[in-house]
Amino acid sequence: MFTSKLLEVEPRRRLSHQPSLNFRATSSPTSAQQTQPNDAVFAVPIDAALIESIERNALELAKNLDTATAAFEDKLRLMAKSTSSAAEVHSSAVAKLCDTLDREREDMIALITAVDQLGEDMAGVVALQSQM
Repeated sequence: MFTSKLLEVEPRRRLSHQPSLNFRATSSPTSAQQTQPNDAVFAVPIDAALIESIERNALELAKNLDTATAAFEDKLRLMAKSTSSAAEVHSSAVAKLCDTLDREREDMIALITAVDQLGEDMAGVVALQSQM
């Protein structure tokens, strides 16, 4: 992917938007000896192995992020499904409980009615007992 060589940048191309730094001062000989860019090429060291390592790490991080996002999505779907199932179970349980309570209430009313009827029937037996 990358080769391990130095990339070279020519200063005129690199600084084309800036004013030229190539100047010579005529007043003193020491200013001519100052560091000035010339036609020499600046060498900017770029470590290709480091860039490849960063790229591999970035790809691995992206892969891990995708995996974590997919797992999170699966967990959310499972929770939504479980919540929906729990709501259905709760609704069904409440409906069945109400039906059972209605039947029990009807059975209790029938029992009370039967006991009242038995009490009326026993009134004749009580009268018969007093005659004995």
